[in-house]
Amino acid sequence: MSVDRADLLLRARAARELQRRREQRPLDYWRPTPPQRDFLACPARYKLLRGPNQAGKTDVGAAELVYRMAGYNPWTGREHPRGDYRVLVYSWDQLKPIARKIWERVPKDRLHERSHYDAARQKWTGHAFMLRHRSGQWSRVDFTTVLAGEMGNASATLDGIWVDEPPPEHLWGELDARVRKRRGDIWLTMTPSPWKWPIDWLRGLVADGAIAETHFGLTPENCTPLGGLPFYSAEEIERFRIMTPPSQRPMRLDGEWEGPAEGSVFEQWSRDSMLRPAAELWEDMRRFGK
Repeated sequence: MSVDRADLLLRARAARELQRRREQRPLDYWRPTPPQRDFLACPARYKLLRGPNQAGKTDVGAAELVYRMAGYNPWTGREHPRGDYRVLVYSWDQLKPIARKIWERVPKDRLHERSHYDAARQKWTGHAFMLRHRSGQWSRVDFTTVLAGEMGNASATLDGIWVDEPPPEHLWGELDARVRKRRGDIWLTMTPSPWKWPIDWLRGLVADGAIAETHFGLTPENCTPLGGLPFYSAEEIERFRIMTPPSQRPMRLDGEWEGPAEGSVFEQWSRDSMLRPAAELWEDMRRFGK
């Protein structure tokens, strides 16, 4: 066997071993973007990541969950005890991408033997999973939805809750009560969407300092993992801006709380296209016997 061939075989084995380790312990090889690092390094009990669509918010929310369940967050240097956690999403359909993101971050060699991820259906068996804590005990997580309401989110005593996208105000008090006894944490990842329900109450909590906030917009710098290349170029971001309705650009691209109040959402709307002269209305009523 030539030296070159032997060297290639060694390199191939090393590559396979590296791939195996990446699959087993993905967080050991994951490199966050600057906003993700800032969010992970924030030690506040209640914290919020506010940013644009498709910019890594769910990725870092899942990473935060797995770090806590495993017992140690390397970005804060903080140790977490074995815990019971909850993931709150809007609906069960929305849970599918969340479940996949969690699977992509979980250390596979720490999963409980009864915890299975169904890749075809993008769901955890039984809507829950358990992960071995560094102490040897098991951390647990369950999933629920905003649509389940206050009763569906009641009763449990939890160490932490991850909320993906802003919840309605009436549900917040129930979430806060779930982590009160254990002095647990709540972290939120969101793109503001005031067209679903009012979120002024959440904005107020951030302004008052009750919730620590990391806010970022869509720029190449904010899309660049540590030691890597940006996953969106400036040209792509400009195309996104052109394709996004003007009333939604501040939220979807810059993570702002709200969009402009001037003008109309439907740019082709005019009074002439929506209103008819009274004489025409009277004529129609006369014609149809009204």
